[in-house]
Amino acid sequence: LLLAHVGMRLIALLPACVAASSFIPPLAVELFKLGDARVSTLACVGAEGGKCVRSVLGGKKGLLPDSGGCALAVIDERALSDSALGVAASDVVVLEVRQADLINDSPHGVRLLTPLLQRALQQHALKPQKKMLMLVITDADSDEASEPELHQLASEALDCTWRSLRKPAELGIAAVTELFELSLVTVPPALAAAEHASSLASLKERFASPDSTRYLFTEGQFTCSASTARLCLAKLSKLDGFSSQAVAPPAEVATAHACSLIAETVARAFSKELTVLKKDSEPAYLPDFGERATILFDDALGQFDASVVDLHGVPAVASARKALRSQLLRSMYILYRKQLTHLQRQTLTKFGQKLAAMQPSANVEVELRNLIKEIRGSLELEAKRLLLVGTAWSYTYEKEAVLSAIEEQAANHVETLRVQGLYLPKSGRKVPVDLSAHWLLMHPFGQDARYDTISTKDKAKIKPQAQPMLVRATEGYKARLRDPKDMVFSDKMP
Repeated sequence: LLLAHVGMRLIALLPACVAASSFIPPLAVELFKLGDARVSTLACVGAEGGKCVRSVLGGKKGLLPDSGGCALAVIDERALSDSALGVAASDVVVLEVRQADLINDSPHGVRLLTPLLQRALQQHALKPQKKMLMLVITDADSDEASEPELHQLASEALDCTWRSLRKPAELGIAAVTELFELSLVTVPPALAAAEHASSLASLKERFASPDSTRYLFTEGQFTCSASTARLCLAKLSKLDGFSSQAVAPPAEVATAHACSLIAETVARAFSKELTVLKKDSEPAYLPDFGERATILFDDALGQFDASVVDLHGVPAVASARKALRSQLLRSMYILYRKQLTHLQRQTLTKFGQKLAAMQPSANVEVELRNLIKEIRGSLELEAKRLLLVGTAWSYTYEKEAVLSAIEEQAANHVETLRVQGLYLPKSGRKVPVDLSAHWLLMHPFGQDARYDTISTKDKAKIKPQAQPMLVRATEGYKARLRDPKDMVFSDKMP
């Protein structure tokens, strides 16, 4: 029976739990049945808790049917504070983040790994081999960012997370690439049903299709023996908790607290000033929005720099300034987006007015091209004026949307003039080589005498040899009578 279980390839799913001792005994029993068979342990972390991975694996708990590949143990830890146990014991770490969180480097992006790695590194010696970090990008939009661009952003965010960690003295890893091999999977939103289903099928192949080129565990990669995995989980179950981190010096703690208080004061003062700008920018487009916002932003950071001038050189100052800068930019970004919307409406209205005032002419297409070029330049200039100096905000999508609408209106205007017969293109059309006219004669073979009346315009026609008409006045009336006998029917009937 034990050999039969060794030959089988099983998937064990573990429920989320609070303490390690609540989930390790059931998993240890299942791993014991596998003997020394190869197994890969997965830790699903993040706010979504591995939603996509759990979906492709059926969402069931306990033993699953044989997947055809190596055995797979999924540690599904929903509680963020306890997920570090799964990270320390896993071969594959699955993190699901939204594309917007990855692009904007929000706290719900790759930075979710920071507290997990900070604790898991203390037990890195339990499984020192290289792990795979599978980053599942949900709500993916290839028009906004391609997969190579997302991979680059994820690599940079992971490097930044690694640099922010306080490494144990005995840790022999110098770079995050020695700890993780990054793999990125994009999952479009559910509204795009076909693409969404295809991406989930591709994700499933990575875990459950040994014949696929996407399979993760080819040639035993990111796997270990079941006995090793069981021993690792057993050691973690005996831990009362992770050892406390090295405490920062009191002076550094005091400096960090002082910086946070200063940043909070600056943020409150900035919010009051921003209220005035918000009131002015809500109803309509402000040409000087970028200039006013830049002044507010620079004044706030200048106030912070002046308040911490005696604290420079302490790492907490740079971190507090970076956090304050991000907070200020987030508060102004909403106003910036609204100003872009006002600018779009203003540009479309301006073009519509000029289009309505344009008179039909032989060069209407040339005039429209010049008008669109003028609108494009004006829109580019006005959009740049909305930007804050030193920010990476973009208005490309909004500009392209306006230009697309303008070009469509121009094309419709030209077609309307053509239909009305007010414009004929000079180029791009075929020129006729001959012209013929056809008309229908009402009486191609002459007038029908029955319907030909005599009018005053008709000329008289005289035939000299014609016999004069005989009338009673000349010859007298002669009755033409037949013999009455001829009118009697006398033939015999058969």
